[in-house]
Amino acid sequence: MSLKKKTIALFLIAFAILLITPSMVNATTYTYSDNEQGIEWSYELDSSENVVNLKCNTTSKIGAVTIPSTIDGKTVISIGNSKNSYEDGAFKNCAGITAVTIPNTISTIGYRAFYNCTGLKTVTIPNSVTKIGSGAFAGCSGLTTVNLSENLTSIETYAFQNCTGLKSITIPNSVTSVEAGAFQSCSGLKEITLSNSLSKISDKTFENCTGLTSVVIPNSVTTIEGEYSNIYGAFGNCKNLEKILIPDTVASIGTGAFRDCPKLTIYGNDGQTSKEYAEANGINFKYISQWDETDVGDDITPPTLEKLRIENSAGFKYDSGTGYYFVSPNTTISIKATFNELIYGNTAPTLTIKCGNGEKIELSNGVITGSYILYTYTIKEQDVGIISAVEMSGGDVVDEAGNAVTEYTCPTLTDSIWGDFVYANGSGIVTDPGDTNNPGETPKDENQGTDSKDENEQNTTDGKKDDTTAKQELPKAGKMTIISILIAAIIAGTTSFIKTRKYKGI
Repeated sequence: MSLKKKTIALFLIAFAILLITPSMVNATTYTYSDNEQGIEWSYELDSSENVVNLKCNTTSKIGAVTIPSTIDGKTVISIGNSKNSYEDGAFKNCAGITAVTIPNTISTIGYRAFYNCTGLKTVTIPNSVTKIGSGAFAGCSGLTTVNLSENLTSIETYAFQNCTGLKSITIPNSVTSVEAGAFQSCSGLKEITLSNSLSKISDKTFENCTGLTSVVIPNSVTTIEGEYSNIYGAFGNCKNLEKILIPDTVASIGTGAFRDCPKLTIYGNDGQTSKEYAEANGINFKYISQWDETDVGDDITPPTLEKLRIENSAGFKYDSGTGYYFVSPNTTISIKATFNELIYGNTAPTLTIKCGNGEKIELSNGVITGSYILYTYTIKEQDVGIISAVEMSGGDVVDEAGNAVTEYTCPTLTDSIWGDFVYANGSGIVTDPGDTNNPGETPKDENQGTDSKDENEQNTTDGKKDDTTAKQELPKAGKMTIISILIAAIIAGTTSFIKTRKYKGI
């Protein structure tokens, strides 16, 4: 093809992209004022005029919520967005919600639908639901009971991550896919019943589920994932997992599948992958016929405090020069004290911290959940310096066997993701370094803790749908940016092509 023809082709492609771009970015969003519940809903309509991507725009809602089955005569079939976008989530950060009623018209619980709804206690998912999206219930630390749909087919990545209050889960036999990290860090989880339709246990599915002691793998499973020896796999860091039954159907076990499971005994048979894996990785092995043997010996070891971490917040600012996170006055931080096993008690110990060389600050508001205790503190004007732990004392923390903690050793207090120190800057002398490319920075979620409302919203008094629609389209400047980028790319490509021709003499 000649240079002229190739150049024309490039411009035609660019023109076609510009023609379809508006249809890609434009979407019609409707609003509905639910006066009875005090909720502002937003939603879209699919090609069949069903309500999809339903979202609660009132993050301050407290108490029970009933999701409508119809809006203006149209059936509601999905909660939240089906796309994995950081901003999506039907009830994202609605910490005050304690219960939710999901109608039997819903087939999909979308991406991060109930993300970080820490006050949510119990959820019953109706049999109409076939899919639970990525991160749908992630961060719901107060969730203790989940009844899954009998027609559920898939649980996507990190769907129940960090549901530390969840003690047991039964995955119905209709489920054929449980994706990576689905129950990661559900440290309170003690019992799991797996679907007999699963063909694999995905990477990190039960990673850091420190409450698990016994697991039976169903005969349908052929693969237990954990590709890398130095990274936690399907059951990585399940420190209290004592026994797992692996049937002969399992033909592949990843090297890191049971990394850091010091108490584990694998039950299998001769000549099978399970025995080969156990022997190759120094894990105790017994035969399946010995599964029901009674273990001997009593647990006499009290729980130990393993980590103290300040949970990353949208209000933190990262300074690449010092490697610190900075928090300003009036910012509330959460400190998580993680133990090596499930803990119980009515009174949490007092955690004493300080900022730099300032006065000691005693935190007695700890909440015991699963295998950790969560404390909160609001930074004051006079708090200046690195936040450190001084000591932890008191309380009535015990493990399941009743062993009480009588003495605590406080680990170093750092942030939860990168292990960097957190600096309380009460004087305001440190400004935002503006280092948006730093890998240690946690981007601010602009929707967190705010009520997002449609700009075209009209006040209603009858709980009816707002007749106005909001066009979710790129602003004029955004469209011009796309056009500029496309033209620049075409020019660059054409110039490169001409240079190549000259260089090669063609």
